Amino acid sequence: MTDRYPLGYAGRVRMLDKVFGEERVRVYRYQRDDFPDGDVVQHFMGEVGEKFSYENAGRDNTSLSLPAVQLLYAYKKQYPHPQQEDLAVVARLSELTGNPLKFHSSLFQELSTAKESGIRAFEERAGFSICEDIEADDDYGIRDERDLLSIPDFALQWLDENMNQGVLARFGIRRPKSIADKVRLLA
Repeated sequence: MTDRYPLGYAGRVRMLDKVFGEERVRVYRYQRDDFPDGDVVQHFMGEVGEKFSYENAGRDNTSLSLPAVQLLYAYKKQYPHPQQEDLAVVARLSELTGNPLKFHSSLFQELSTAKESGIRAFEERAGFSICEDIEADDDYGIRDERDLLSIPDFALQWLDENMNQGVLARFGIRRPKSIADKVRLLA
């Protein structure tokens, strides 16, 4: 969580304009509420004039809540290499509700880099501002790895209730390895 990320939107849009022509490139703010059923794929397909259904194509981009990401992070800390049950674990974790994953404003400011001139150029070309209240989600935003591993009690209770196991096993309630083993039993 220490790699800096340049927000080079203006350069990316200029490149697309050059390749496809500015009249063919449309820029949209990524706001789920603005997309049909909150789905960016359906929005894109509609914009290019194609009908789309998930019946013939799987939905690979599963959205996870913050508590689900926290459980997944604890699991992958203990099992960093691909496991046979990884996809099943993610599918089950997608059922856990909660706040969305957001960065705390301090982490966002630390990791993001953007030139003011690039931001202005992008906003002028896109026709909307990218300024947001980056402190709006600070009450639950992730600041560091400790926050990712501070799994709320309701998520641990959900995990206990949803493990696929025939025999009730004894686990230490907050030990990282125990949490990871419980997450693994979701598959």
